[in-house]
Amino acid sequence: MCPQAAENTFTESDNGRIVVLETGTTIAVVLSSFPSQGYAWEITAAGNGVVSKTGNFYTADCDTSECGGKETWTFKVIRDGSAQLKMIYYPVWAGQTSVKDTFTLNLRTRSNTALNDYIRKIDTDYGYGIALTLSGMVNHPELGGRNSGSDAEHAAADFLAQKMRDIGLSDVQKESFRAAKWQFNSAELTVVSPGGQSRVIKPYSYPAEGTSPEGITAELVYVGKGTRNDYTGKDVKDKIVLADIDMRSDWWISYPTREAHLHGAAAIISSCTGGFAQIGKDALNTQNLDAASGIASLNISVNDAEYLKGLLNRGSVTVRLKADNEIEPNGTSYNIVGKIPGRDPDEMVIIGAHYDQHFHGFQDDSCGVGLVLAMAKAMIASAYKPERTLVFILHGAEEWGAIDSFYNWSIGTWNQLYSLHPEWRGKALAYINSELPAYQFSEKTYTASTPEFYSFIREFQTSAPQPENCFPAGFVSDGVPQSSWSGDWAYTAAGIPALVNGFMLEPETGDVYPFYHKIYHSQYDTPDTFNRNVFTFNIRFYGAMALALDQNPVLSLDFTRQTKRVRDAVNKSAFSTAAYDSKPLLDEIDATAAVAAEKYARIQEVNKLYASVVSSANADGDFLADIREAGKLANVSLLKAFGSAQDGLLKLAEEKTIVGHELPQENIVLLSQAIANLKSGNVKYVNDNLLWAVDSSFQRYNYYFSKEVTDQISNQLSGEAYSNKRFWALEKAVGYSDLYDTIQALLRKYNEGGEYSGEIARLEAALQTQKTLLDKSVSEEIAALREIRTELEKIALTPILREAGNYADADGDGYTVGQRDCDDHNAAIHPGGTDFCGDGIDQDCSGADLACTPEDKDQDGFTGVQGDCNDFNPSVYPGAYEICGDSIDQDCDGYDPACNPRDVDNDRDGYSENQGDCNDIDAALSPGIKEICGDGIDQNCDGNDLKCVVEEDNDADGDGYTKAEGDCDDTSANIHPWAIDICNDGIDQDCDGDTVNCDPMATDNDGDGYTGYQGDCNDKNPAIHPVVLDICGDGIDQDCNGEDAVCEPDKDRDGYTERQGDCNDNDSRTYPGSFDFCGDGIDQDCDGKDSDCPSEDTDNDGDGYSESTGDCDDNDAAAYLGAFEICGDGTDQDCDGIDPECGFTP
Repeated sequence: MCPQAAENTFTESDNGRIVVLETGTTIAVVLSSFPSQGYAWEITAAGNGVVSKTGNFYTADCDTSECGGKETWTFKVIRDGSAQLKMIYYPVWAGQTSVKDTFTLNLRTRSNTALNDYIRKIDTDYGYGIALTLSGMVNHPELGGRNSGSDAEHAAADFLAQKMRDIGLSDVQKESFRAAKWQFNSAELTVVSPGGQSRVIKPYSYPAEGTSPEGITAELVYVGKGTRNDYTGKDVKDKIVLADIDMRSDWWISYPTREAHLHGAAAIISSCTGGFAQIGKDALNTQNLDAASGIASLNISVNDAEYLKGLLNRGSVTVRLKADNEIEPNGTSYNIVGKIPGRDPDEMVIIGAHYDQHFHGFQDDSCGVGLVLAMAKAMIASAYKPERTLVFILHGAEEWGAIDSFYNWSIGTWNQLYSLHPEWRGKALAYINSELPAYQFSEKTYTASTPEFYSFIREFQTSAPQPENCFPAGFVSDGVPQSSWSGDWAYTAAGIPALVNGFMLEPETGDVYPFYHKIYHSQYDTPDTFNRNVFTFNIRFYGAMALALDQNPVLSLDFTRQTKRVRDAVNKSAFSTAAYDSKPLLDEIDATAAVAAEKYARIQEVNKLYASVVSSANADGDFLADIREAGKLANVSLLKAFGSAQDGLLKLAEEKTIVGHELPQENIVLLSQAIANLKSGNVKYVNDNLLWAVDSSFQRYNYYFSKEVTDQISNQLSGEAYSNKRFWALEKAVGYSDLYDTIQALLRKYNEGGEYSGEIARLEAALQTQKTLLDKSVSEEIAALREIRTELEKIALTPILREAGNYADADGDGYTVGQRDCDDHNAAIHPGGTDFCGDGIDQDCSGADLACTPEDKDQDGFTGVQGDCNDFNPSVYPGAYEICGDSIDQDCDGYDPACNPRDVDNDRDGYSENQGDCNDIDAALSPGIKEICGDGIDQNCDGNDLKCVVEEDNDADGDGYTKAEGDCDDTSANIHPWAIDICNDGIDQDCDGDTVNCDPMATDNDGDGYTGYQGDCNDKNPAIHPVVLDICGDGIDQDCNGEDAVCEPDKDRDGYTERQGDCNDNDSRTYPGSFDFCGDGIDQDCDGKDSDCPSEDTDNDGDGYSESTGDCDDNDAAAYLGAFEICGDGTDQDCDGIDPECGFTP
């Protein structure tokens, strides 16, 4: 929620808001809608002694000494903490305690002077100016581009290094490293024939070959999506091919580029028919390219592609392509580094972004760079002195930086951590990345991070700077994982805990934000996308986070979130299919989680202890040093444990983050099902539903592209020859299956059928490989979990917590026991406290309670000598209003009177019996109520019913109006002077003398049964009203709920959403019309039931297999295809035809 920012004055409109305030701030609450009497304040708080009912947290002063009947109240925040300030209105003058109305502020306060000073020094315009300048430093004057090793990137590096020096960063360095150079200068595509075509097409290049200055003049051939089959019957040798590309639903540009080169094409031109650059048909797009393509590969707009296709439809087309695109393997890029030295040079917190870009890259990532420099500038301007060295880094070669590598991005990051400064690993406690930070992607904002940071982020959000005029729904509080697409993932993989502002995925759906479909990596990423409020918020929020990571003595890593991630990845059923025992892994997870939970609790305690001591009035320097030293020792073990977690538990399937065993676990299920189905002849099911999904769907490429293409990319992912080109992803691949020949053979038999023994044998071999891989992966994970636990067990924070007894400020009043706080559990008691005389409490720790003198201590106008029977309560004094039955003698007459039943307002109409209410159980009867004549009821309690003088005084229909008061039809309660006049019904409901001046909102103008007052938001369209089905994504709000329905995502991409009848949208094999495999207990075709099997297809023993799916004994649940085989018992449990002799290892 967005708090007030400009002024600390709050009104009814702020009810329920979160307000972040600096300690010492005075706030005003103005409640104009509350009545003039009956205010009562209630303060509640979370925390150890943060708030007390006696006013230690806030001091309240009215604007007059009497305080009665005033609408403005002021409060001063006098201590750090979290509290809820609630104003409640009671009608106390009537003896009531029932709540009539409430007003609430949720307060977060802190005396973190460093943070307050930092926020005051933030210069949003400076950060915006940096982004604006950078977005114009490009190679192509019109389309932009500033990529790895290019002239523009070198110029930007010089510019940024100077900016770092200008704002006062120390030890500024341009650190060079080797990276491939990509400099796109220009490109042009023109039609040579047919003649008379004047259109000049301006493509944008991928990181692929250019052409000679003369260009390539060749025939243009359209090849559809650029798959192997699209070349059937086409001669494309030395020609230019035109292809459609959708890099989100289909495949990356690398595949059709390699396929085109394989078939002898001279160049490939593509247009984005889906996936990216969907903002308009004139949009261009570029991405990284993992091919050493050997040919030019460029992107054109859909408009230009449609123009070329139109020419092709009329006959042969010859084009000339010129592309000035420089690609060199041995270029030079730079990382720009500046520092704010800390008191301890052995620990670091790193803040960074990348400064290379596609097109003009305003959001991605010129604004990220602007944010980092704005953050550094504000910290220096505020004179912040960090505990640890703060490192600000701007990476080159992030978008792309390597030829013929699948993992060709984040090359600057990899060089920084493994070549230039490997010592950072083990010293850096965190990396904060900034990507696209000036765009409001959604109603909520979030931070994506390594799982170990989930708890820290959630806790930090409660006291951090809140969004202002942006992100109205606040924060996503659940942990959100990182994506390998951004550079922070490479830091995490290197053992440095990393996070990034939320910018890519919608956490609740898992889909990317619309920005990525429309604008990402296109010429539309311009300053027009800038959102100043979002940019300012991110500078505040992530600057505050950097300070928190710097100031906490112990790194807040919660390994229970990592162990949960691993446990959630265990599919017991898949382990059973593999005949592999999951218990050792699960036991190790639980053991590590238990230690992790205990250690994280201690980490939190120590960090809170440190903050408490620091904020004390007289902080003990020696004790603070002891805490920092204990924290430093703990951090060594925490970083080692974190490194073990990333080495053993963080793996990749292509670019998707997984736990290692997930890949073979899924493959075992898919391959087992494929083998069983082939044995029963279901080749179509195998092809359509199973084999394409193997290796986290990598095998789908084998359906569409040539073996040379998929082999090359498979080698990039896991082949030994490419180990030196996997950079930050080295050792992250689990392994990929070679199923190309098997898939092609089965595709040939798709319609003809045939004999499948050869394919079954190859799949069984692949299955055995996956079982071996599962064993290897689980063994590595168990070892990693043990290493994590071993390191965590080395952390010893309990001694410093025991030592805290004399140093900790337990009640947060600014004094510790060692500083003579005589009651460290009561914030009102400390050496600087105010001692109230005669109450038996030594509030100032002087050794005795203060003796009273005859003064008016509660300032109510009466002293004890003058008869004040409680001179500590300003509402108690002689003559005060006495509240009956509350056990308090307010008027000091010696007793609290019992309540008279006649003083109670039972019907809550504001009057009791003693106040003249003649019927105290009917709120419609009391003094002041309007009297209705002639109804036999005494409404105003004057002792009689008003007699009607004339008929016009009677309200015959009970609508509150008589004829004398303008009721033109006193027989109908729907007709009176304030009724709604319905159009076109010939009735004058509002008694204005005509039926013309009617209210259209009260009329059903379109005949759909709903009026405007009944919620019809378009009463001229009968298809629009509150109960109609809203058609998603059409831009029309059919059901009048204020927005168009959002189309459900097709999560499993099988062509059906839940709205379209997909009964399991997490399983791509389940959708309406799918083949329903009988007897497996799964309703694949979503008809509400599993298909019945013939007798041979019935699973009689309930083990999930029938005779047709390989169950060799359907009366024994322990015998089925793939079951665990017990050697030498005379039973063939796994249905492979033999019972092995003992000694055989499955």
